[in-house]
Amino acid sequence: MRLKITSLGPITERSEIELGDLTVFFGPPNSGKSTALKAIYYSLHPLLSNEMKDTFVNLGSLKLEYVTKDNIYEFKFHPSTDYLKDLLPEGEFSADPLFVKFVEENSLFENFKDTLVNTSIMLPSECKGVREVPYEAEISGKTGKVILHLTNELTPKCKEALYTELGKIIMPTLGKRIINKYMEKFLEYLRKEEKVSDVVLIPYSRSFVTFEALTFAELTAGKTSSTASSLLDIIQSIASAFILGLKFYSLENILGDIKELEIYFDKIKGRSEISGRIYKLLKPLIPGDIKILNDKLTYIEGDKPISWKYTSASIMEVVSLLLSVGEGQLILYEEPETQLHERLQVLMALILYAMSSFNKFAITTHSQTILYTLSFIAYLKPTAEEVKKLLDKLGVKNDELAKAIEEANNKKVKFYYFHDGKVEEKSAEEVSKGIPGITDVMDIELSWLSELYLSRGGKDASS
Repeated sequence: MRLKITSLGPITERSEIELGDLTVFFGPPNSGKSTALKAIYYSLHPLLSNEMKDTFVNLGSLKLEYVTKDNIYEFKFHPSTDYLKDLLPEGEFSADPLFVKFVEENSLFENFKDTLVNTSIMLPSECKGVREVPYEAEISGKTGKVILHLTNELTPKCKEALYTELGKIIMPTLGKRIINKYMEKFLEYLRKEEKVSDVVLIPYSRSFVTFEALTFAELTAGKTSSTASSLLDIIQSIASAFILGLKFYSLENILGDIKELEIYFDKIKGRSEISGRIYKLLKPLIPGDIKILNDKLTYIEGDKPISWKYTSASIMEVVSLLLSVGEGQLILYEEPETQLHERLQVLMALILYAMSSFNKFAITTHSQTILYTLSFIAYLKPTAEEVKKLLDKLGVKNDELAKAIEEANNKKVKFYYFHDGKVEEKSAEEVSKGIPGITDVMDIELSWLSELYLSRGGKDASS
């Protein structure tokens, strides 16, 4: 999986990135790390939009044009990268694989029948009573047609109005169906060629979204059933539904301004099941337990359930990861060190390395702890017994994690240094020895502290 950048936001020099099983993006702020991560995500996971004109539908990654001939819509479509303009800074890049390129190189053939029911459109009075319109569609390559089946009793004026108005409903629906069909085939391609069944972006500020998703799930689970036995039950049920709807509407408006957060909320909302394998690996980061009680994900410490609004920030970070990760995925993870103490950052690095044995990860980081831990492990490839010695010193007993780290030693770990408008690949050995721009900062600080100490009458640090 490759990303070739001519220019993209802060990245101004030609650069090429090839993902490994675990890929680490590091470097100073505003150097393009997150931008590159999002470019990978949106190349593999196009977003739907819906811009409708009289004979044209723009669905973001696909544009569909059509003409109306009596009761027939003849159409053609082609892929488009225009949707990227709203999601990424100005620039030029290419990705391999790329969803748009997949659409361009593959044709779709399908015949199907459907019925448009209870259409909400403005029609002349002659069309009174029209509630269902059956139609059939034929897709052949990148062209096709839709045939409407209208009753003979309708007046010419009614039919003309229906041809105009129904096209505005049927053609976007058809376009979305085409994109979904291509997406199914594209995911099959990713499973076969890249060993990836899903692509997940875990954005920065995820804790807020995770908290809202958990709260939303609690409200949903807490709704009184429709078989309420008393007037009070009925009133509470109505109030609960109203509050739920209001909260969801407000949340959509807030998250809609940041597309990555909106996508992430849609990904994890309503999810209550958790992977036992993932949970065992993440357990060193969790002081209590996370269980499903009454169909709700619940955090427990000392046999006592703790409300999500009272859990620590680090717990919410771990829950975000727990709800996001399965197996056979490409996980694009922004700053996994967020809200984690140094000890937990070491453990997070170990866990990410371990999970690369059954997932692909690409992460951005500003954490020297995570960066150096990953570089030394990738370079030295410790055995399970050697890992256990480190875990013991960190106060952790987790044989599954130690074994998983040893299993991941045959996976490919890659490091990319983002700086000064360019991206450079670095070996694990190079990173473990220190990277200029990172170690320099520590040297500057320590030198200044040493001078300050000596100016206060302290002993020579070298003595």
